[in-house]
Amino acid sequence: MINDEILTLAETAEYLKVAEKTIQRMIAAHKIPCTRVGNQWRFIKSILDDWLLESMQDKEHLRGDMTHFMESGEVDISLSRMLFDAVIPLQPGNRRDILSQLAAPLINGGLIKNPDGYLNKLEDRENMISTAIGEGIAIPHIRNPRENDQGEPHIVVGLSPRGVDFQSIDGKPVHLFFLVHTNSETIHLRILSRITGLLKKGGVRDFLSCQDRGQMESMLLKKETGSHKMEAGRGE
Repeated sequence: MINDEILTLAETAEYLKVAEKTIQRMIAAHKIPCTRVGNQWRFIKSILDDWLLESMQDKEHLRGDMTHFMESGEVDISLSRMLFDAVIPLQPGNRRDILSQLAAPLINGGLIKNPDGYLNKLEDRENMISTAIGEGIAIPHIRNPRENDQGEPHIVVGLSPRGVDFQSIDGKPVHLFFLVHTNSETIHLRILSRITGLLKKGGVRDFLSCQDRGQMESMLLKKETGSHKMEAGRGE
């Protein structure tokens, strides 16, 4: 019986009761949330559980046209379009300090009705297992996306050139943070998959040259455009 929070590819295949080749195809198609640690794929069991649960549930209501289209898969998840703000640079501090800086744009923009409660939920999620997925990347979010205040999906990106100890699964400092805010579990999981898929071959260093929100948006767009070109090339 598999109880570990971090699973290997073989353990994930066993957990999902499918062949390893099926998992590999899902990774290539960005259809399963995962991250690369060195030359090995790793999966966070709690995120897989969320993904499985959502895959089994019927969608009974809509929360705006764009949200509906993203949930249905009729439009791609575009991180550059969802960028709400960028915190550059993040000031040194403890975990709560980092989360507070990332959440500040959403709070100041009126998207968070209960700032302290929201930060507590972010910390509760980190207490389960760090959202730092390795290779200098962390994706903070609350445990249950449905508890987020309503609104279109947004991300806030934070940069720490010096790096932050965020208890990453590979033990390395985190330089690039993606705070995910959506009340749709489907979109939440698609965003996680999109981020890990976009950065699975590294590229954190490219983001460290960004100085403001505009440059961050351009860098995300550049990465996404390059990713689409690579996918198109493989399909030819």
